[in-house]
Amino acid sequence: MNKFTALFHRAINILFLSHPQRTCMGILIGFVTDVIIRAFHKYLNQISDIDWSVVDLKVCIAFGILLIHVRTIYYFITQGSKQNEEVEKVLLLIEAIKKEGLSDWQTKQMYLALYKKVLDSVDLNKETKAELEKLKANQASGTPPEPQAE
Repeated sequence: MNKFTALFHRAINILFLSHPQRTCMGILIGFVTDVIIRAFHKYLNQISDIDWSVVDLKVCIAFGILLIHVRTIYYFITQGSKQNEEVEKVLLLIEAIKKEGLSDWQTKQMYLALYKKVLDSVDLNKETKAELEKLKANQASGTPPEPQAE
């Protein structure tokens, strides 16, 4: 994987995984922007030289996401990353301890504990929480999960 692809994947992870609320707000702003442009494109065409009727929903969504993530993008460019500071500190600590002679198994266990902490901090909606609790109960009792109807 070349440097550009790695940088692109890192940027996507930061935008969509590290800041899902900002991304959702950006998508919402994009939809609202599209509705406003669709509703007033004749008036906007009269007061500007741009043909607003050709502006696509995807462009509005991209505009909304970029608008909301201006600060994130600024930090990404200037600092290389805008991850949760606590997670960043733990990652640096794990790397420092690994250099001191921590075994691969211990390193993996520390990473797994960090992943679990990050995943537990994600706020799940009530339906997802209920499904997760049901899966945990099934796993603890040894019963296989029920197939979901589609």
